[in-house]
Amino acid sequence: MVKCYVLTIVFILISCTLACEVYEPLLPETNIESIVQDWWREWITPDSTVAWQVQSSYNCSDIGELHDYNLYNHLGYTSSGLRISFNDKRYMESDYNHFYSSFVPRRKVLDELVIGNYRLSFGKSLVMGIGGQAPVTKTEIRQPGSPDRYSLSGTTAKIKCGKFMLIPFLSTQDRRVSMTDSLITGLPKQKSESNPIVNERVFGIISSYRDSRHQLGLMYYRQIYSQAWDTSEHKPISELTSIVYGLQESHHRMSVETAFNHQSILFSSSWQVLTPMFENQLSFVYYPSIYPLPYAPNPLLLSTVAKSYEYSYGLQYKPLKALTCSINVSVLKKLDAMANPDWLGISVLGIAYKQPAYQSILQLYRYDREIITTDDSTYAETVPMHYRVRYRYTRRIDPSLAFNMLTTYTFEQKQDYDRNSYYWENSFSYSRKHAVYKLGLSNWQTTNRIIETESNSGATEEYMRLVKDDLVVFTHARVTIKRVQLYLGVKKSLVGSGKESFTAGFSL
Repeated sequence: MVKCYVLTIVFILISCTLACEVYEPLLPETNIESIVQDWWREWITPDSTVAWQVQSSYNCSDIGELHDYNLYNHLGYTSSGLRISFNDKRYMESDYNHFYSSFVPRRKVLDELVIGNYRLSFGKSLVMGIGGQAPVTKTEIRQPGSPDRYSLSGTTAKIKCGKFMLIPFLSTQDRRVSMTDSLITGLPKQKSESNPIVNERVFGIISSYRDSRHQLGLMYYRQIYSQAWDTSEHKPISELTSIVYGLQESHHRMSVETAFNHQSILFSSSWQVLTPMFENQLSFVYYPSIYPLPYAPNPLLLSTVAKSYEYSYGLQYKPLKALTCSINVSVLKKLDAMANPDWLGISVLGIAYKQPAYQSILQLYRYDREIITTDDSTYAETVPMHYRVRYRYTRRIDPSLAFNMLTTYTFEQKQDYDRNSYYWENSFSYSRKHAVYKLGLSNWQTTNRIIETESNSGATEEYMRLVKDDLVVFTHARVTIKRVQLYLGVKKSLVGSGKESFTAGFSL
C-alpha cells in the first residue's frame, strides 16, 4: 500500500508542471521562533528610510467578544544616523513592549552604539542568533522581534577597524522562568504573567575578522541568574566560549562553529557545493545539553528537545532554467531519549517550475513524529511515521489580477482517517496603483495532538490540546494615499454560529 502510494506521488512529481522556490521550511511547526517573528512582521513592517513612522493594527478574533483582541503598535524615528523604535503588543490585559535605539556616530572606529532591546547574530547561532541553515555566517546587531518574546536588554556597540570588528554586549532584566521547589527548570522565550520572576544578567564580547573569502570569529558568553538551577538530571550552561570559521568560494561554501566550556561541547557545521545544475548541502549539529540558551534558536530541525545530534543533506537539481527538483533528508539521534523514539528522520521530495505568469511547488514529506510528553496518549492513535503532501500554485491572470492556491494534507491517524489534518486556501487578489484587494476561502482541520507552544521551554504546562476545524471566507483591502496606508480585513466562519473576526490598521 505504501509502495503504491509512493510510486503514485513520484509519478505526479515527474508529470506535473510546477513553479516557485523549492526552499520551503521542512517542518514549520518545529521552528516556533520563525512562526512568531513571521506573525509579528505580518502586522508591523518598520521602514528606516522615512523620518517618522507610526503603525497600529487591531485584531479581534470574535466580533461578539471585543475583549479578546491583539493590538500591535510601532513608533519609529530615523535621522542623521539615529534610529529609535518602540514596539508594543497588547493582548487583553497583557502588555509587552520593546525599545530600541541605534546611533551611528560616523566615526572611524565606533561604527554603532545600541541602547535598549536588541538581538545578536553570531556564527551558526549555537549561542546567539536568529536561526537557519545558511552555510555562510554573519555577525551583526539586529533589532528586537516580537515584543512578547524575550530579547537582550541593555547596551551593545560595534567597533570596526578595517576587516576587524569588536562587539561587547551587556544585558540585565527581570524575566519569568519555569521553577520547581525554587529551582529553575526552564527558560521560556515567550513572555507570560504566570511564571515566577528572576533577575537575569548576560554579558560577553565578540571579535571577528572578515574578508571576501574568510571569516573568523570568537565569542565569550556568560549568563547569571538570581536563583539556582535544578541540577538533579542535567547541568545548565552558564558560560561558553565559541569559535566560528567560514569560507566562501565561487563553487563551495562552508562554516563551522564550536562552543565549549569545562563540561560540554556544542558543534554545528555545514558545507555547500555549487555548480550550474546542482546544489548540494551537508550539515551536522551536535547539541548535548537539554537546557537551551535563552537567546539561541532551536539548533535542530526534527526535535524541540535538545541533547541530540543531527545529520542533514539537501540536493537541488536544475535540468532546465525554470525547473528545479530537490530532495532533503535529515536524521536525528537522541542522546537521552527517555520515552521518545531514539531516532527521528525526515525526507522531502520537491519539484518546482517557474514562469513569469505562474509559479507552483509540490512537496512530498515522510517524517517521524516525536513524543513530546509521556502524557501524550494520542501517540497510540497515530502513525509514528507521518506523510504529508503540500502544493502551492500562483497564477497571474493579467497584470492586475492573480489567483493563489495552497493545500496541505497530513496522514497521521490510523484509527480514524477522518481525523487527519489538512488545510487548503483559494484566493483572488486584485491590485491597482494605490490599492490591493483580496477575496478568498479557506478550510482546515487539526487533529487531536499535543502541541508545544514554546520550544525548549522545559515547562509542561505550556503544552495544550488542540482540536479545530473551520471553513472561512475572508477579504481584505489595503489602500495607500501618499504616505498613509490603511488596512481592513474581515473573516467569517461558515460553520457553527458563524463567528466573525476583523483586523484594522494604519501606517503613516
